Amino acid sequence: MRVLVVEDNGLLRHHLSVQMREMGHQVDAAEDAKEADY
Repeated sequence: MRVLVVEDNGLLRHHLSVQMREMGHQVDAAEDAKEADY
């Protein structure tokens, strides 16, 4: 499954991304909605 993590806290964004990858997901991460709207 492909997951988009949008979180302004860099440390939390990193940890969420790592956990999702460890669960086998493809992860894209963005700092805010503007960055996520690609």
